[in-house]
Amino acid sequence: MMPPICELCGKDFRGRAQEGGLVRFSDYKPLPRGMVGHPTGLSWFCSRHYRAAEALRSRSRGDALQLLGKKYRLALWLRRILVRLR
Repeated sequence: MMPPICELCGKDFRGRAQEGGLVRFSDYKPLPRGMVGHPTGLSWFCSRHYRAAEALRSRSRGDALQLLGKKYRLALWLRRILVRLR
């Protein structure tokens, strides 16, 4: 299983999993019994992006990420700029 890092903005909330959650999209496929890894169609989102991602759970993970990227494009761009300035 991948650690709790937001699929959209990259916020790492390890040790604070209550600050986000997993979203199971329509293309979810569980791993075969005994296999280690991260299932297809399952993604972590921080609390800021969780509700928007959850609203798109009927879509595939790829489609949802594309739509979320468009919705939050400006905010994500500004965040990257601010991180570089620190």
